[in-house]
Amino acid sequence: MQRKRVSLVIALSIGLLVQCESSSPTGSEKLYLLEAAGQQWCVYRSEAEWNADVQQQQAMVVATVEHVSGRLIAVNVTEQDESGDWIVYDNYTMSADGQPQSLKRTVNILPGERSEERVFRIRAGLATQQSAATRQLGTGKSLRGAETWLPDVPVITRVQGFPFASLIGAERVKTLPSKLCVAVGR
Repeated sequence: MQRKRVSLVIALSIGLLVQCESSSPTGSEKLYLLEAAGQQWCVYRSEAEWNADVQQQQAMVVATVEHVSGRLIAVNVTEQDESGDWIVYDNYTMSADGQPQSLKRTVNILPGERSEERVFRIRAGLATQQSAATRQLGTGKSLRGAETWLPDVPVITRVQGFPFASLIGAERVKTLPSKLCVAVGR
């Protein structure tokens, strides 16, 4: 049962990331990433190969990045816990200089069936929360009061803060093979 629940959450994660990317501008390049067993990050040019590896490895953290004309414009990260009790969807938009400028974070917490949406403005390496909303997961109905517990997932305020930053720079992207994996922290 637990394996089935995790697989369902992984499938939903991939679906949301793909949905977020479906309205990409012409001339854009997408890359797909996953954290493999907490030991390495892998980047893919092929969405199909990435999807297969996400399923096979049951990756708990996945991401997509988008470049337009060599400039990083968006980073989307999905992270979940092994039990499937929570999942965090982070959608970063990047400024002209390739640094995070805003974050829309959605945290779904299955025990309690709540969804927290928070929007942050990011300037000069500092994140300021602009708004917050709590909804019931199944219905989307607004709820009073914020969730008392949220997973400890940091807000990234500099592109170098992404654990896969070395894989997504404009110069690196030009020379990436179809798949590349590097050890965490490199």
